[in-house]
Amino acid sequence: MKEDKYLDAFTDEERFEIDSEELEEKNKDMEKKVRLLIKKVEKLEKEVAGLRKENQELRERLGQKIDPEIIPDFVKENQHHRHQKPGQKEGHEGTTRPIPDHVDETRDAIMGQCPDCGGIVSDVGERKRIVETIIPAKVHVKMIKVHRYWCPCCRKVVDAPVTDAFQNCRLGLEVYILVALMRYRMGMTYEKIEEMLQIAYNLCLSRGELPQMMDRLAYEFGDHYEELIDEMRNSPSANGDETGWRIDGRSAWLWVFINKAVAIYRVDKSRGKKVVRRILGRHYKGALGSDFHSAYNLNGVVQQKCHVHLKRDLKEVAEDKDGRSQFHRFRKKLMRILDDSVRAKKRTRDSSELQRQKDHLDERIAALCNDTYTDIDCLRIVKRLKGRGRDLFTFLVTDIDPDNNIAERGIRPAVVMRKNSYGNRSNKGANTMSVMLSVVETCDLKDQNFLDWGKGYMENRLSLGASQS
Repeated sequence: MKEDKYLDAFTDEERFEIDSEELEEKNKDMEKKVRLLIKKVEKLEKEVAGLRKENQELRERLGQKIDPEIIPDFVKENQHHRHQKPGQKEGHEGTTRPIPDHVDETRDAIMGQCPDCGGIVSDVGERKRIVETIIPAKVHVKMIKVHRYWCPCCRKVVDAPVTDAFQNCRLGLEVYILVALMRYRMGMTYEKIEEMLQIAYNLCLSRGELPQMMDRLAYEFGDHYEELIDEMRNSPSANGDETGWRIDGRSAWLWVFINKAVAIYRVDKSRGKKVVRRILGRHYKGALGSDFHSAYNLNGVVQQKCHVHLKRDLKEVAEDKDGRSQFHRFRKKLMRILDDSVRAKKRTRDSSELQRQKDHLDERIAALCNDTYTDIDCLRIVKRLKGRGRDLFTFLVTDIDPDNNIAERGIRPAVVMRKNSYGNRSNKGANTMSVMLSVVETCDLKDQNFLDWGKGYMENRLSLGASQS
């Protein structure tokens, strides 16, 4: 309305001049926009031409490697580079599955007609082929007639010992040992074990029955667990590590102490030194390998601190530092000392020479710590080295590795179980976990078949228990 009143004040000619001026201004703006769009289109055309040319070059290069008639255009070239080629190295003979030393069954594969044309065929010879298979398992039911005898000395009736099953139990020892293997060696959940027994053996067990079976088995293996702890205390070396655990949703810790012959696991609510003392004793004479957690720093115990943990710490800090910073120079010197210690171990096995090398490396660590530093990370690691720098080279004079990898690998089965079960629901379950995992992993370290060894141990225990009762 205001525009109409404004225009009414002018004549028709004046109105025409005003409309012309506005149209000219709008036309100029449109011309500017068109010119800008033209420039953008020209730029895009150049980019498209360049991309077409690059695409054509890539197609030509790709055509030299693969046949375009076999592989479609949309299939990308495999860009994954393997660090190592699969199979044997060049010049080595290939390996195949070894042929068994015995044959359990022999059968003939015969036919009367040609499979291609259906014609009558005649026998002209034979060739042998070895096939390894498994026999479908099934539940084996036993009836044991337990004879009873009168003992004139005890003046009571005694039963003959039964070593096939626990007392008042209808499941054989084989079932208990197999469930323990699937649970603590393969990391299967009770739900999966229940399903596996149903499918493979047609054996129906309730999910609540399985943990009770493991509690009973852990009770029977309790004495052996204490024997393993004594063996660990008398061993020349041990490596320790710990990881978070849960007992009924509350925080706890799973500890492992392991060497080349024994593995001890313990679920505990503490992460302090008392757990280490409880497993290794107060006067452990061997060398203890670990990370830099203070709980392993027992008085009077020879220590070996992990090189890998220290190198990892150095690498993580260096990623956030300038390449010419003081920390990079400090890291380079420390890494050289660590690498020199490993090379010294490989060069010689002479004990006196290795002791001399250890003393020299201790002096180099001391000299590195005595320098002046302003970087906060340098000061932090120097503080650690002043306290435990001499424990970096114990492996030169003892039978222990410079890293803690054996403990890291030993705790891995428990970590797999933690992902599936999230810990234990009770202290009793945590104790069962500690005992069974120790027994099963120790059998693996000693190259023992847990199915055979566990059954033999339980049979012997049941036989002794029955005879003593």
